[in-house]
Amino acid sequence: MLLTLKHKMSALGPGLLMATAAIGGSHLVASTQAGALFGWQLLGLILLVNVLKYPFFRFGVQYTLEQGESLLQGYQRKGRGYFYSFIVLNLIAAVVNTAGVLLLTASLLHYALPWQVSVTLLCWLILAVCLLILLLGHYRALDKVAKLIMVLLTLGTIIAAVIAALNGAMAPADYQGPSPWQLAMLGFLVALMGWMPAPIEISAISSLWLTAKQRQQPISRQQGLFDFNLGYWLTAGLALVFVSLGALVQYGSDQPIALAGAAFAQQLIGMYGSTIGDWSRPLVAAIAFLCMFGTTITVLDGYARSLNESFTLLGLHQRGQRRSYQGWLLGQVLAGMAVILFFRSALGPMLTFAMTLAFLTTPVFAWLNYRLMRRHSSQPLPALLVWWSRLGLLYLLGFALLFLLWYGKLLD
Repeated sequence: MLLTLKHKMSALGPGLLMATAAIGGSHLVASTQAGALFGWQLLGLILLVNVLKYPFFRFGVQYTLEQGESLLQGYQRKGRGYFYSFIVLNLIAAVVNTAGVLLLTASLLHYALPWQVSVTLLCWLILAVCLLILLLGHYRALDKVAKLIMVLLTLGTIIAAVIAALNGAMAPADYQGPSPWQLAMLGFLVALMGWMPAPIEISAISSLWLTAKQRQQPISRQQGLFDFNLGYWLTAGLALVFVSLGALVQYGSDQPIALAGAAFAQQLIGMYGSTIGDWSRPLVAAIAFLCMFGTTITVLDGYARSLNESFTLLGLHQRGQRRSYQGWLLGQVLAGMAVILFFRSALGPMLTFAMTLAFLTTPVFAWLNYRLMRRHSSQPLPALLVWWSRLGLLYLLGFALLFLLWYGKLLD
């Protein structure tokens, strides 16, 4: 039994990288904001969307384990329309998400430091550290950093939630907060679900991380699915913990809840200090920074890796060229910094657009992942997984259509 567990643990990596990439924007900001604004009302929705998206993220890993190729190769084989659509989505997400997570990481570090350093300079310093790890350490260094971050992050978040629970909820017992179950809140709900637990393109990026891991050591189907399941359900569990943090510490507060990501995270740290004690500020600040640093480095690697693979499949790069990956990584860094330097005031709407686009494209790529597995799986998919997938597709497509009707002002 111990040998089997050790065997599984040796394959850990791609699933934890996915978890590290997911936790930043969707958990620290969106999940905690959901708790801060609506208390416990959205706990069930967040759990539901994590459960219903599970098959489509799993298929990205399972496809690579069974077919010995990346999910991107499956997209290309399915049709040029799907493949080109993924590339366009990836290009938009790479630039906007890089700028968003980098600015939030730098803003948190700026808030936590005892001396004044400009946020722009901190952005460059964070990028320098990330590039040093990725360009010199390659996948092996990324793997080790992500594992360390996930251990510290999980422990720190649980400790913070336990402290908040022991101190009791801030909201008075008779407090009646706003309801999220109204059409005016549909935009917030769609953005929340778009990045919960992560944008759908992360399923393809996970496939590439698994391919990189397989170049280091052989990974069996059992090992690969164990790593994925651990990372995915850890991510889902932490989403619920972050909702709890918002509900316990900020819900019912007299202070208006900030909606901008950096302002909200700083407000969360400040409210911990005022409700629990100043000693808790470093703990919450460390959790917030770990969330965002882990997301930043995995976003940089993941999108650069997927863009490099996409253009390799188009025949514009030769396979195995390290320089092409480095070129995409540096291009992504410069594009993200350009957005921060010249379009910072528009970054909030850009991120909302990216989150909404992620949700609207999820049914398409979720269906594509499902069809690839049905057609190419080495053995028939279990009936439970088939019906699970169909239920997830029905839910995602239905919500997407509802949002489009609402956005087009066809619903009152």
